[in-house]
Amino acid sequence: GKITFNGNDNTDISNVGATTEINSLKVHFGTSGVLDYTWPKAFNYGSGTSKTGENNLQIRAIAKGDGTVFIDYIIPVSYIDQQNEFTLCDPTITKGTSSGSNAAFSAVPSAMMV
Repeated sequence: GKITFNGNDNTDISNVGATTEINSLKVHFGTSGVLDYTWPKAFNYGSGTSKTGENNLQIRAIAKGDGTVFIDYIIPVSYIDQQNEFTLCDPTITKGTSSGSNAAFSAVPSAMMV
């Protein structure tokens, strides 16, 4: 398998720098299919159970020497520096074949609460 970025099946982690903004990634499982992740351009934030706004989301990919790839969400700490504050980002994830995508499947959104 392999992981590619930003809608280009030829852009793998070796072509992605630490400052490259990631808007999508595809996990290829050989002939078994693919998972496509697409992130929204913004994250939601709030306090308690109430959304109070949204702000620009930045995502970066970092490679570790053993082949591991980390996906970093760059969110200013000021959105979660008080008790009961949260951020929420819900990427679209679709399951497909190597020739195209089909129905989306259920996934848990990325959330952080202090």
